[in-house]
Amino acid sequence: MRKFFGIEKLTAGMFWRNLALIVLGSLISSIGINAFLVPHKFLSSGVSGLSQLFSYLTPLSVGTYVLLLNIPLFIMGWFYVGRTFVIGSAVGLIAFTGCLYATEWMSHAGWAPEAMLSALIGGVLSGGGTGLVFRANSSHGGIDIVAAAIKKRWSYSIGTVAFVFNVFIVTLLGLIFGLHAALYTIVAHFCSAMALDRVMTGIDTSRAVFIISSEPQKIADMITKKLNRGVTFLEGEGAYLGRRQKVIYCVVSLSQLARVKFYVKSLDPNAFLTVAEVSEVSGEGFRAVPI
Repeated sequence: MRKFFGIEKLTAGMFWRNLALIVLGSLISSIGINAFLVPHKFLSSGVSGLSQLFSYLTPLSVGTYVLLLNIPLFIMGWFYVGRTFVIGSAVGLIAFTGCLYATEWMSHAGWAPEAMLSALIGGVLSGGGTGLVFRANSSHGGIDIVAAAIKKRWSYSIGTVAFVFNVFIVTLLGLIFGLHAALYTIVAHFCSAMALDRVMTGIDTSRAVFIISSEPQKIADMITKKLNRGVTFLEGEGAYLGRRQKVIYCVVSLSQLARVKFYVKSLDPNAFLTVAEVSEVSGEGFRAVPI
């Protein structure tokens, strides 16, 4: 199992956990596509979106087109991208295709009568499911392979290639099925991108706090004792006065942020404090985002 899923040292536990993530993510994406997007002739992003467009115009199913369109792409990726990436993506493709076939009946179940809700829910499910697959160091193939190959050959970013491709398929959809279908598809793509990003970075977010104060040790002791959070002193120097002083850096949960502000103001009302949102915080006192 060496280098499988793009991981150098893959244990049996990691293998089955990643495989479960791939299957679960593929199932969620398939439900979003078949239950919510297909009934209204909306599209997901990438090659799966192009596959949906073809399925609207022919008797073949979405899963069949996903498989057929990806075969030449995987052959190209084998030579231009790398075998590790292609093998990991092949697992995702097989799971995704199987789930598309298994959930095909949902497109006729009548679960999505309202167009806007269908675009929102379908986009969130398709993007969130894809995010889970990415978390397992895999993908559903398609535009990911094309983008990786183009990036390697011409240095265009993967995001640029994916954007151009999605603009192309949305334009085709608008020409064939009308402006409303294209506009709802754009809504679905936006929701998909937001859900994918949230799944990739983690739902739980923390706050990084930077504090410049004349009482750094007292504030640090208060945060350590009252909140049981680690504190780091950074060396800072004022640009105007040239005075060196300690800068307090700590990461706290959102629920603890108000208490940090209270402690700082009570010890030093003139302290300078900034707060920034951070994600994927791991270490003592924080729950690591599972991969």
